[in-house]
Amino acid sequence: MEGAAKKSILVVDDEPLIRETLEFGLQKDFSVRLAGSGREAIEAAKQESFPVVILDLRMNDLGGLDTLRELRKIDQEQKIIILTAHQSMESAIEAVNLGAFNYLTKPCDLVYLRELVSKAHRLYFEEKVRADKFRNSAGSIHDEVLSLLCHEFNTPLNGIIGFSGLLADDIKSSEHREMAEYIERSGKNLHSIFMEMVDYLSSNRPKGPSRESRFSVRSLEEWLTSSDFENQCSVFFSGCEEKAIRTYNGSFRTLKMVLSKIGQAAKLPTDDELSIVIWIRNENGKDTLHLQIQGDGLNELLRIAGSPEAIFSPYASSRLNLTGNSLGLGLHLATCRNLAESADIGISCQADDKNRVRILLNLAIQPESEIPDDPI
Repeated sequence: MEGAAKKSILVVDDEPLIRETLEFGLQKDFSVRLAGSGREAIEAAKQESFPVVILDLRMNDLGGLDTLRELRKIDQEQKIIILTAHQSMESAIEAVNLGAFNYLTKPCDLVYLRELVSKAHRLYFEEKVRADKFRNSAGSIHDEVLSLLCHEFNTPLNGIIGFSGLLADDIKSSEHREMAEYIERSGKNLHSIFMEMVDYLSSNRPKGPSRESRFSVRSLEEWLTSSDFENQCSVFFSGCEEKAIRTYNGSFRTLKMVLSKIGQAAKLPTDDELSIVIWIRNENGKDTLHLQIQGDGLNELLRIAGSPEAIFSPYASSRLNLTGNSLGLGLHLATCRNLAESADIGISCQADDKNRVRILLNLAIQPESEIPDDPI
């Protein structure tokens, strides 16, 4: 762990010997903070983020279940492992219903506890990414009922995915492990489907002013070739280095969303990489950024949709399900078109005589030197 920040963990127990034992057993791999009571733990969680908490069930000051309730109010994704010397089925069920990640009896095996804490950390950040995407998408929909539905849907679904993944790692029976893995895959697929629905509905909202930001072609290239962009892709800029590093103003945020949706659509039929060519053209005294996206996945989508005009249709895209090529709804390109139109990003699809697809994007950009200063 040297050279890297240790993962933080909060240990809550009103018995000093138990706290010290757990700290000794975990401090090699984790940054351990101790709390001697439930109230102390709640105050610590308000000051600092703890992805994982080890919590004693029976404490004199504030009981473990009451502490669990308060901690969940602070961070719903937090993974809380309950420790108790007095196990009962009733308290275990109540703890799980309140959102506990796991339930162990004292004395626990420290080797197993370290493994469990590591799994909890991994799941915390995976679920946080899913929850943040859900919140961002739901927040763009001006419908309180749908936003509430998103929240109520996402919370138990994260639990299903997390618990099934944990079970799959621990189950010894190969048959039962396959069942747990199937539940985890189904949960992730259901999450993807709901995300598609939310994104598509939000992209259909009335058009408003586009949110512009400063960027360069190099920063766009770096994003496309980073882990933030889920597809493998090769990027080529057809222009001089001066234009590549120059800072422009334009609808960069929406452009990234559009490209992500194109990438998700292309990834469904095949997992081949995308080829993206970027160039800047001066048209009528104004600069325009152009992108051309190609890939075997897009070629397959054209075959399913039937024509370049239909490739952005939600109805044509849904044929992916009939062919067995999609685990989702096939709405990515329809959402992509709505997003592009909302930000005045030109979007079109062309096909050559061999049915090889090119999706073309263009948006107006303004060199930073020409951007007027904000009024004082």
